[in-house]
This record gives sequence, C-alpha cells and structure tokens, in this order.
Amino acid sequence: MLSPLCRRVTRAIQAFGSERSVQVGRSLIALAQLSVLLLTSWSNLTPAIVGQRIAPHCVGVIQGSLFCLDHTPDALFARIGAVLACLLVISGFVPAISGVLHAWVSFSLSSSIGLPDGGESAAAVTTLIIAFVLLRDWRWNAWRHGPSAGSSCALDGVAWGSWWILRLQMAFIYLESGLSKFGTDEWVNGSALYYVVRDPSFGASGPVGEIARSLTEIPIGTALLTWGTIALEVAVGALLLGGPRARKVALGLVIALHLGIIVLIGLWSFATIMMGAVIVATAPERGINQHRQLLRLVTTKGGLPTTRPLPIPSG
Repeated sequence: MLSPLCRRVTRAIQAFGSERSVQVGRSLIALAQLSVLLLTSWSNLTPAIVGQRIAPHCVGVIQGSLFCLDHTPDALFARIGAVLACLLVISGFVPAISGVLHAWVSFSLSSSIGLPDGGESAAAVTTLIIAFVLLRDWRWNAWRHGPSAGSSCALDGVAWGSWWILRLQMAFIYLESGLSKFGTDEWVNGSALYYVVRDPSFGASGPVGEIARSLTEIPIGTALLTWGTIALEVAVGALLLGGPRARKVALGLVIALHLGIIVLIGLWSFATIMMGAVIVATAPERGINQHRQLLRLVTTKGGLPTTRPLPIPSG
C-alpha cells in the first residue's frame, strides 16, 4: 500500500526540487557571502573587542568551523576554500553536494567572525535547511531543468518538510522583527527613521541621504517611513504563510523593502541574503499545487487515488 502512495507523492512534488528559483535564491546568498569574503580584510572581520579574545573562538561545536581548522596567518586557506564553495554554489554544480558545503561555510562565517550581523545568522540557518531540501537533487547543474537522479519517496518527504520549516522560519523572522519594534518608544511614536538616517556610522549619505533627511524633517514623513517599515515586515510574515499568490506578494514586498534598505543605509550583504532566503521559501509553487491535488484525491477516495498518475511537469 505504501509503495504506490510513495510513487504518487514523488510525482506530486517532482517539480519542487527542480525549480530554478531555488538555485537563484541560494546563489544570491552565496554572492552576498562572497562580497564579505572578498571585500573585507580578515582583520576587519575579526576585530579586537574589549573583554574578549580575538575571533574565532574555537570552543565546542565552533571547533568544526572552517576557520578554526586553518592555523595559517589571516586564515588564508580557509577563506580561499569558502570563496571556492560559494562559487560552486553559484555555478549550480550538484546541488546535493554544494548545499552541504554552503551550510558549512555559512556556519563558519556566522560563528567565527568577530561581529556577525543578522545576515550571517540568517544565512547559517537558511543554508542548513536548504541543504536538507537539496538532498534529493543530484543533477549535475541546478540551472538546468530536469528530474533529479537521486529522488526517492523518503528524500522527497525530507525536502518537502524542510521547505515548510524554511517557510515558517522566514515568516517568524519578519513577524518577530516587525512586532518586536512595538517594544521601542521610537518605533511606536514614529520617530525611529529620523535617527536611523542620521546615524554617523550607518546613516544615509549622498543625494539619497539628503532626500531622506529632508523627508524625515517632516513629522508625517518620519511617521510614514517608520510605521511603513513595521507594516511591511508584519505583512511579509503573514503573507509567507498564505497560498501561492500571497507568497508572490510577500516576495515583492521583501525585494522592495531590502532594496530600500540598500539605497538608504547600505547593508548590501544582509539585504541580499534575506532576499535570497525568501526566494527559496516562496519557490515551489507547482509542486505545492500538485501535492494538494494528491491529498484531495486520497481523502475523497478514502484511500489510494484511483485516477491515473499526476503528470510530471516539463520545463
């Protein structure tokens, strides 16, 4: 009884692992990490912090970090290895392998550099989940459409469950980010963006900075930008839990939100990582629709479907 059902489950989510948008999302994450590795010196990634030893702190599970295994000056070999792994991800080479390597690099960056931001932490969690999503995908190149040579009922189930975990994780990140702002007076009273754009380290600069400072000089302008940010984040979190159309809207809002962050205050790597993660979380629409058709057939027939197998979509 289980074997026919497994075959139908595999068919129902066949499109999931071969979605090119999954590769686009993980490539954006790898591209953001490449920018950190190539454009930032090791001394700036591991600054001296008062009261702490210079990173990386190789204790416990962090001993498995790529940068803890390299004892050369400035972790040269580890950084080269991390760069090559990111390039491998972007190339699309055997996703099942490059997905695991990508998770290792993300964990290493998040746990080993001195001042990781939210982007490094999000990448570490996201790429670990994506690695489980990709365990079924043994194609030579993820940029090309085609069935996975390593697909099975069990691995399809792991991929499906992992995608749901990623979707819930991203929804939680945006909901928590939006709702937690209600605990800060500046966000509640609508003045937070006034101070953000004027921050001496991360504030807006250049022509964009002039426009931002002019807008935030007006109380209604500051309030709209501040409360609009909260509304966008909460909306994204809620829409990610909806159907295919809702998730498309969520992706559009995420791209608009993070492009705005890039233009206003920079944070390129953080914004790119978040956009890449949401692209993966919203990717497998065709597989979802087919999976629902399968479940509907199973529940209405009181057992295994009696209709002909669902077709595997081409392209």
